[in-house]
Amino acid sequence: MNNTTLEYICAYTPRFLDPDVWAEMSDFIRTTVERRYASGRSLRATEHALSILTSFAEWVLITGVTAISVKALNERIINAYTSHRKSEVEAPVAERERKLLRTLAGLPNTVEKRTVATTSTPSTPYSPLEQEEIRYWVHWQLTKHRSSVAAAIAALGLGCGLTSGEMAKVREKDIIELEDGLLGVTLEGRTIPVLAEWNDELASTLTDEPSKYLISPRSVLRDKSAIATSLRICGPGSPSPQRMRATWLLAHVDASTNIFALMAAAGLSAPDFLRRLASFASFTPASSFRLSTEVK
Repeated sequence: MNNTTLEYICAYTPRFLDPDVWAEMSDFIRTTVERRYASGRSLRATEHALSILTSFAEWVLITGVTAISVKALNERIINAYTSHRKSEVEAPVAERERKLLRTLAGLPNTVEKRTVATTSTPSTPYSPLEQEEIRYWVHWQLTKHRSSVAAAIAALGLGCGLTSGEMAKVREKDIIELEDGLLGVTLEGRTIPVLAEWNDELASTLTDEPSKYLISPRSVLRDKSAIATSLRICGPGSPSPQRMRATWLLAHVDASTNIFALMAAAGLSAPDFLRRLASFASFTPASSFRLSTEVK
């Protein structure tokens, strides 16, 4: 390893992470990449490894699956992270990241190529009891600001099915009142009615500041990293954006919502999610879902 690479590792600090979060993982990230990866590799490859391991460590912190240490780099946790990543990126990208993490862990890659599925592993939807626990998490935050952020995350996730990247882009001006008096979110040319049971939480986040972002209003970056940081700040019990979106989709599938209207609201171009959610579906009609059955 040349001095330039070593200096880069020692100085590496991701732009998108809260400094307090980075302080918890920086030694692990730098030491692991220096000792297990950087030797004989280019500066660009080393930079990529630092970035991938940082994202992995952030997920470990948010989920609380284990402590941040070299022990986190084990087969079970890497595979769980890969399943999570497949809900955010294309499967081949997640597979390349998994291979790199296995290299950092000192694990072989040959067998794993055959054992990991090429399609996305479904995120398990939340049960009704778990959804009530999320509501409890919202209302028992220690500050008004954290409660508002938690309410926005729950309402946009469980109530509107937004991805973490979409949540980060929602401003107050994107919240509209629909004909039935409930609220909806306008995003990227589509309108998503909030489910009635999360309408109050969404309404509680509004402060008559149209340009204000609902989540992490002071954050410069408007992507999933802003949501990840907010979830960590809101503490134990924070819900998974992937599981919230799966819960919202399943609720509409169970309610027999028109599939084309649901795809339009969810921003999906193909109905692959039906296959992934089939094992969870009960197809029990409900009256509280208001997506239009008209295809425009």
